[in-house]
Amino acid sequence: MLKIFTFIAVLFFVLSGLSQEKTSWGTINYPVDVESMETGDLSFLNSDLENYNYFCTSEFHRSELAIAQYKKFIKYLIENKGLDKLVMERPYAYGYLITKYLQSGDTILLRAATDEFWSFDKFKMEDEVSHDAFSLFSWLYQYLQERNETIEVVGIDVNQSLHGTIELYTLLSLVDSYDISDFFPKTYQQLQELENLDKPALGKLKSWLYDFKEEFKSGERDIKEKLEKDFTHFQQTIIAIDDLLIYGNGSRKGKKHREETMVRNFKNQVAPEDVIYAQFGAGHIAIGELPNFSGFMAMLQKEDDYANRTLSISIHCIKCQLGESTTAFKPYILFEDGSGYWWSDSAYTLNEAGEEKKMLIDQLNQTDMAIDFRDATKPFDYVKNRFQYVIILF
Repeated sequence: MLKIFTFIAVLFFVLSGLSQEKTSWGTINYPVDVESMETGDLSFLNSDLENYNYFCTSEFHRSELAIAQYKKFIKYLIENKGLDKLVMERPYAYGYLITKYLQSGDTILLRAATDEFWSFDKFKMEDEVSHDAFSLFSWLYQYLQERNETIEVVGIDVNQSLHGTIELYTLLSLVDSYDISDFFPKTYQQLQELENLDKPALGKLKSWLYDFKEEFKSGERDIKEKLEKDFTHFQQTIIAIDDLLIYGNGSRKGKKHREETMVRNFKNQVAPEDVIYAQFGAGHIAIGELPNFSGFMAMLQKEDDYANRTLSISIHCIKCQLGESTTAFKPYILFEDGSGYWWSDSAYTLNEAGEEKKMLIDQLNQTDMAIDFRDATKPFDYVKNRFQYVIILF
């Protein structure tokens, strides 16, 4: 039996007196049952629905809790505000294939996305599958059908696998579906061969892509006419392979290129007025710059059309840690029965080494809760520049 984790969500939290005599807050229960995939009431966010349209939470990496969180926020937003797009820390082709699945119910497309791209569904090849994205999107398909709703799934990340398997699958599917292989006499067979490999090498991928783009450019007008509405997806998938080659070639590999790519892809696929839900690592969704790092959402705050639209919720685990280290960057905690582990991505929320941690433990009596930091004063005033809410797990 998996452990039931309980969060307490704070409806109102006056933090200005935290370091002085007293603090005031109100609470409601917010249980998360990882077996039934049910989570607690989100009505504490009702007052925020009119003020924001980008709703972001940090991710429970490698855990069924990530699935529970997806389900709860998707349902809450659809039923209380509406939801246009699910924005994911996945590559462009992943979102394209999942969206096509939600439109058609074709499980071949769902399998192609969740099997081909390992980072969300298998996370690392040596790990057991703990993120069951297949069941998540199967559930979402049924839920949308029952409500006669539609949403788009948007992938904005670089494909960090660096093999391009999901992009190659998508390109080959479009070439075959629209019978445009004649436009690629030199590279079509190579595309088939590369797509059939588990891990195409960057060198081979780069060499093939150069020739493929040349053939694409030569026949672009006719290809566009044949592909019609899928032409943009074809173009974006080619661009996504370019992105992963830049990310993987060593010259610009790193955080900045990845976040800049996310910003570009977000702006290309999400309109300022769209209602979105996004579950990313905490650093990506922070609304302000972090020490030595600026995530895509912080970058978007500098864009007039996209600024001040985001409600960002981070999750910080006080007691969780990696192995025996007390200074571990990533906090873990084992399931009660020892069968696995979950990981709350919280490294950027609080200053671990400062007095803040001790003060929170003293003031909150080690009770799990979510805190509204928007009125925070010293020493917590920096938090509100990154996240409006922080869930504290003890």
